Amino acid sequence: MRTIRYNDVIRFAIESCMRLDEICNLRWSDYDAKNGTFIVRLRKHPTQKTDQVVLLMGNCQAIIAAQPRTNEKIFPFHNESVSNGFRRICDHLGIVNLLFHDFRHGGISRLFERGYQIQEVAMVSGHRDWKSLKRYVNLKPGDLAKRDRAR
Repeated sequence: MRTIRYNDVIRFAIESCMRLDEICNLRWSDYDAKNGTFIVRLRKHPTQKTDQVVLLMGNCQAIIAAQPRTNEKIFPFHNESVSNGFRRICDHLGIVNLLFHDFRHGGISRLFERGYQIQEVAMVSGHRDWKSLKRYVNLKPGDLAKRDRAR
């Protein structure tokens, strides 16, 4: 039995903007540490699943480097196990209305808040059009004002 390293998985989910099933299927052999990229196999798409090279943002590479190499997968957990355990942790802590997928939303919003353009965020998130990416964005007018005043 493996202990799920929730701290690492959650931090990676936010930084990478990946779906839980993508995270749990990442293989060491698909990781290019030199270029800071990953091949996400069979990435979700409305009509088909395709492999996609994804740039790793933020602390993703440091989180990966901290993982033990005991398996062909970097995060060798079943996505259902991570999801169910996460729900139990939230229940235990009294946290309501938080889904693991919300970390993807948060990560994508952070990229926009840091000033990345739509096409740049889409390279990380895997979205192929603005219409589907737009529902992940949770920006407020105050966010834009803060960034403008900081210049």
